[in-house]
Amino acid sequence: MRKVWVTIFSFLAVGGLVWFLSEVFSGRLLLSADYYFGFLKIHMYSWLLFAATFTGLLWVIRKAQVAGLSQVEAENLVLLVVVFGLIGARLHHVLTAFEYYKVHLWDIFFIWRGGLGIFGGILGGLVATYAFSKAKKKKFTLLLDLLAPAAILGQSIGRWGNLFNYELYGRPTEIFVKMFVPEYARISGYRNFEFFHPTFLYESAWNFFVFLILWKLFKKQMRPGTVFAWYLVLYAIGRYYIETLKLQPTMAGSYLLNQILSLALMGIGAMILIGLNKVSGFPPAFR
Repeated sequence: MRKVWVTIFSFLAVGGLVWFLSEVFSGRLLLSADYYFGFLKIHMYSWLLFAATFTGLLWVIRKAQVAGLSQVEAENLVLLVVVFGLIGARLHHVLTAFEYYKVHLWDIFFIWRGGLGIFGGILGGLVATYAFSKAKKKKFTLLLDLLAPAAILGQSIGRWGNLFNYELYGRPTEIFVKMFVPEYARISGYRNFEFFHPTFLYESAWNFFVFLILWKLFKKQMRPGTVFAWYLVLYAIGRYYIETLKLQPTMAGSYLLNQILSLALMGIGAMILIGLNKVSGFPPAFR
């Protein structure tokens, strides 16, 4: 009976999501970054970041014993990773838009308006995880494997904040998956176009697909570090191609900065996998 209800709920949820996107993408339903419930103001970007964090926390708590963590330790690890990840992600964004933020210093702290660089977030999370592993005498690579599925699932959810802010959309398009962008949110030079690539959706869908793969790998007996390495490789592959669709990407000379960083992540992940494959007599990570 439980499976029947899960199936019904899943069908209704998917149907509702398809209807919602069709209304938004057609322009019949216009979204807002903020919604009011009486005196309560809800920032959708902030709410989705919270939802992403909470979902990742549930994953880590449920799988904590695999890495030898108690529930309290798992909660502390997630809190530390989120704090350092947000700091790293915000610093990444601020540095890539330094010309703006050196004039608008206070805007650095307004993360609910958008502006997080995932590559900086990954680095911040790595620093936090390493510090935690040393402080609690836990295996660093096991912690990374525990966090990787939670991270990519959180990224999949968090990307929807871009939709409510009407930001980071792609080039104009007329394909069947096209998103209406209100004129006030259109980038200068593209005011006469109405429909754009919904790159947030592409990345969210790709991240969820990667999560399913990592979940499958997590359940197998793998050497420590394997799940995390595949996280780096698979996420970076999707991000590399999605970057080609974006308007006004951050450049490093004549190259797309985020594509360079994606290639770096792919390379690091590939080297980890090659190194793990060469190690013999290493105990499986998960029993």
